[in-house]
Amino acid sequence: MTLDEVLNALFPHGHAIARDGGLLAGHAELGGARVDVIGVAERLPFGIDEALKLASHVLDTIERGAATPILVLVDSDSQRMSKRDELLGLNEGLSHLAKCLIHADLAGHRTIGVLYGHTAAGAFI
Repeated sequence: MTLDEVLNALFPHGHAIARDGGLLAGHAELGGARVDVIGVAERLPFGIDEALKLASHVLDTIERGAATPILVLVDSDSQRMSKRDELLGLNEGLSHLAKCLIHADLAGHRTIGVLYGHTAAGAFI
């Protein structure tokens, strides 16, 4: 399935999910309730910059309060194995994103991941 097909199937009444260079962030309504959406699209190699941007969106969800669920959509090539990403701490960036999602869960934000394309290694975790 393509990203558009997935989004249209999940959110037939529309959504406010922006695409930024292969990253997804926004929200939609599902069953009458708001759902925050983050993700990786177009088989984007997942690097430190992407991990920190998505972590920021998760922290924004937590800051808004309520118990807004978080949907994570994944279609990634793998983690980016560049020297820059490794020197900037890709492993720590991925860990930070994972910890933000755990923090969201502990704060009452249910999280679900949907693998709709391809992924491997650290990008999937």
